[in-house]
Amino acid sequence: MFSKNSLIATLMAAVVVFTAGCDSKIGEAPPEAEAHEYAGASCLSNTGPVIQEFIAGDAKDGQINALWSCLGGAVHSFQRYVRGSDKSRYTSQELATFIEKNFMDQTKSPHISPELQLEFMKLKQLFLGGNVNYLTQKELTRLQDVFALLNGITLRMNPYMKIMVLKWAVSETNQVQRDMQFFEDANKELQNSAKSLAAHIENNGQAYNMSDFVAFLDELSVALKEDWSAVELVRTYMPVVKKVKKALAGGNEHAIAPNEWRRFSLLGARGYIQFLRYHYFIEEVPETDTGYRLTYLARTMEDVLSVFHDLVSEKPEGVVSREEVNDLLLTFSKVWPEFKISQKMIMESMKVKQLIFGGSMDSFTTNDFKTARMKVNRLKVLVEKFLPYYPIYSRDWDPQMYSYEEAQKYFADAQSVLENSGTELGALVEGPYDLNDLIVLLREYEKLYPYKPKSGDAKKDYVPLSEQLQKLMPLIVDAKNMVFGGNDSTLSKKVWSPLMALGARVYMSSLYHHYFVSGKALDEAQTLASVSIFSNQSLNLARDILVKKASHQLSIKEIMLIANRLNQAGYLPEKTKMDSLKTLIDLVVNNVLVSPEDRLGNYVPNAITMHSLELLREEVQIWVDTEIFFSRLTRKFNKNDGLRPRDFADAIEKGRTNIDSSAALREGLKELGFAVNTPAPMTIDSKGRLYISRELPQVYDRASMAQLNLNRTLARVMMRSFAGNLSRIKAYAGVTLEEVNSVFKTVKPFFVDLEMLEPENDTFGDARFRDANIFMGHSDGNRYASFTELTDLVGMLWSGVTVNTMLTETLPKECQFEEWVKNKKTGKPKLEKMVKVDCAANAYRFSLMDSMTATPAFRSYLKSANKELTLEFINNMFKSSGYIPNKSRTTKLADLGQVPHAIQYVEILFARFDMDNDGYLTRYEASKAFDLFADLLKEYAGDQVAPKDLESVFMFLLRYGKAPTTFKEKATWFLRWKGKPQNWEVAADRGQLARILGYIADMSNASTAATVPELTEQDLAH
Repeated sequence: MFSKNSLIATLMAAVVVFTAGCDSKIGEAPPEAEAHEYAGASCLSNTGPVIQEFIAGDAKDGQINALWSCLGGAVHSFQRYVRGSDKSRYTSQELATFIEKNFMDQTKSPHISPELQLEFMKLKQLFLGGNVNYLTQKELTRLQDVFALLNGITLRMNPYMKIMVLKWAVSETNQVQRDMQFFEDANKELQNSAKSLAAHIENNGQAYNMSDFVAFLDELSVALKEDWSAVELVRTYMPVVKKVKKALAGGNEHAIAPNEWRRFSLLGARGYIQFLRYHYFIEEVPETDTGYRLTYLARTMEDVLSVFHDLVSEKPEGVVSREEVNDLLLTFSKVWPEFKISQKMIMESMKVKQLIFGGSMDSFTTNDFKTARMKVNRLKVLVEKFLPYYPIYSRDWDPQMYSYEEAQKYFADAQSVLENSGTELGALVEGPYDLNDLIVLLREYEKLYPYKPKSGDAKKDYVPLSEQLQKLMPLIVDAKNMVFGGNDSTLSKKVWSPLMALGARVYMSSLYHHYFVSGKALDEAQTLASVSIFSNQSLNLARDILVKKASHQLSIKEIMLIANRLNQAGYLPEKTKMDSLKTLIDLVVNNVLVSPEDRLGNYVPNAITMHSLELLREEVQIWVDTEIFFSRLTRKFNKNDGLRPRDFADAIEKGRTNIDSSAALREGLKELGFAVNTPAPMTIDSKGRLYISRELPQVYDRASMAQLNLNRTLARVMMRSFAGNLSRIKAYAGVTLEEVNSVFKTVKPFFVDLEMLEPENDTFGDARFRDANIFMGHSDGNRYASFTELTDLVGMLWSGVTVNTMLTETLPKECQFEEWVKNKKTGKPKLEKMVKVDCAANAYRFSLMDSMTATPAFRSYLKSANKELTLEFINNMFKSSGYIPNKSRTTKLADLGQVPHAIQYVEILFARFDMDNDGYLTRYEASKAFDLFADLLKEYAGDQVAPKDLESVFMFLLRYGKAPTTFKEKATWFLRWKGKPQNWEVAADRGQLARILGYIADMSNASTAATVPELTEQDLAH
């Protein structure tokens, strides 16, 4: 490829060829060449090396002076001794003949064509004036002035030639300021040199056709029999040069008029300087010197705009029209095939120009460039503030290099700078912009520059940015209109500053999460303090958005509008239905985000208000402060260390009564104090499974504390959001079955839509209420699911889901299949994951041993039971979970999801009431559990059994695994069990409790109730 060095060498060679044909006569009868060794002419043999050294930046000033002195002396001698056919001048042919005979290789039959002679004389005319057909003695005399001019220019440019030919390099960081000054000195000298040359040419009053220069190089390469790549390069880029000249300097695009030389030469000089500035201070600067790169980028932009301003101000038209821009860019695309442009792209870019520079979409004016220059100056100030924090903004910062307090302070400073910068940047915008135009711009760009997948990338997964934005645009427009007003997609001038400041806050919030929260251990106090800061920042941001809204709230109607837009864009689950989603949102907005006092006072905001955010802030702060307390409590613990339940309760009480504790912490610890007072501590293993055992020494390690705090938080929110009595809330008495079912009825359609619940499942609320009321460590069997029962229930559900996931993942493939199943309620078929019950039961015999390691007494039971008893136990658990026995012995995989929960419930009963740890519940132990089941038994028995006799039914159930329903069973109960506690021979093991759960499941379904076998005489006799 032809280099800039070779181009300079070519041009210098042309000057030498033009001036150095000087030590032999020409004309009709030239003397022999050896007869004319004029004084000083021998120095011409050294011109080539000096020129090469000058181009390389290695020439000395003395060499340069000697070069031009030599050339001047040679011309003087030529004038004195050489004559043409006309004594006062030389024709172009005479000059060509002289050069051919004296300076070209005669063995190659040299020939300077008439075409080259003409192009050569056009250049002569440019620098010396006169006629293109001959060179006069007076013009040769004037050539000495040209040499003097060039001598001065080359001497002044000599110190900077390494910069000009890309052989210079910026020094280390501590010398950059000095290098910048040196570069600017080179810039000034190049512009002065361009002005000097332009002034000389302009004085000659000669125009020059730019295509003639291509012809000159073409003919010169032919004459010298050299294949110069420079010729083709200049030919390729000449159309671009013409278009740039016309757009910025004005006039005829094909020729440079005498009065245009100064503008044209400065355009070239200043344009080349911008390229050099980019090369040295932006492209070549190491990544560690990003600050200098950005500073010089701003300087480059200012200089480029200054060039445009100065040139356009001297154009006769005074503007660069869109047509000229169009011609220029289309020419670029022809010269550089990789650069693609279109009329539409130019039009959309001019809209961006109008947004940034102001003015019209039809042209660039001097005022546009002046405005842009002023903005660059303001941007430089912003950049100076911005640069110290650039590593933070670019995600290259490491907070670990600072203390926690120093890192927080430094980040806060960076956040303040970016927010202020956003406000100031918004103020630089000149007018409105339609967001839909951005899509048009992106779409056109993607059309011109199609996506090319990298190696290994799948193109089918690629979604163009314009399509992504098109999907989100309705949401963006709606959000803009909600916050800033309006009813269209236009961003007005007044919106830009608050919008960019808001964008800066959103971005800094994401960066804060990235640096201080994401990937950090949530059991560390510093991380939790960061979580507190992050949550407060996020809520403050949401609050300030509401402040900007005229209504100061986000209504459900607006929330649903956003939800609809997200759904249309495909960002919500495919099966989401807006009606059921609205019901869920109503519940959150009007229950969860409203204080109990207001909610029970019939306050229905139907919107997220300032109060909603403050309520949310309060709940988050209770959780965070409690976590920080735990972190400090366990800071010296090893990985598996913990506190015994009693010690943990004491630590909680001590923290609660500490006067230095925050109100939020005291609230959280008060509630945890209720939760830890239980015979079945809610401790978990490393996988999140609940330890349930009377024998295993249990401790609250850091993970157990965190899980308990999460359980507490969810239970608190449920109680405060849905309990219908303020006294009950304050007393932590909890919620009623009716309240639970009311909530379930509200949210059920949403979860049915997502296929997380079956449409026919109407008992989920009843089941969870009963679970909380009977099978938890705090269960008391009354009419309420209390705060502590709900806390236990949440923990039990987390653990059960964890175990079920393990069981599902290890279920053999041969036990599973898929089948279309018609929904009994809707009649619609659905492809379900199914299991073969017997296969799954056999698999569970072994997988339960691995997945239930946190319940050692249960594992001991499995080990001691034979295969038949184990399979009976598992099948009963399957039925209690949702499996309804059928001929095919298959069921949906989802029907087995409650198996781990049911096992945990059984284990809780044994942990609470099996006092001697023998694996059996005796009459004495069972009587203590009776209160839990009394209301349930009463509900099922109705008026058939007097309340005082319910305990005997309970004991009968534990003894035989079923209630007395047949005549024989009722007679036995009446004669031997009713009112005769001395006959209550009960010793129910885990298998018996499983039979009872299976029996209850059978009796709850009409298709299986009739299949429950009657107790035999032999059974009843025992």
